Amino acid sequence: MLFIKSIVGALVIDTIMAMILFWLLPWQDIQTSPALKIVLLTILPLWAVLTYIPRKRAMSKEVISPAQAMIGRSGTAITKLDPRGTVRINFEIWNAVSSSNAIEKGEPVTVLQLNGLVLTVQKEKMPDN
Repeated sequence: MLFIKSIVGALVIDTIMAMILFWLLPWQDIQTSPALKIVLLTILPLWAVLTYIPRKRAMSKEVISPAQAMIGRSGTAITKLDPRGTVRINFEIWNAVSSSNAIEKGEPVTVLQLNGLVLTVQKEKMPDN
């Protein structure tokens, strides 16, 4: 079904291009060569067919909310979190609340959840050597 929608979409775009090239431009005394018209009207449906698979993959991916995208991200405490403070996650500064103990300035943190514009974070666990 998506393939049919892609082809129909390309035909609609092709029709709009044909209207512009064959009707509107000459009406404004702008002449285009027949070769340019043929190339444009052939490339658009070809482009729709060639990009069908990447578009289908993109459209079938699950939508992730910003809150879901933040969960599990790592960052650094900019101020001491006792329990409130600020953290840096992906070059952005966020207000944060520590989920348990105080977190010192400069310590790595992990995001547990997002409540409005306030992150709930915990001190990142260091791997055992």
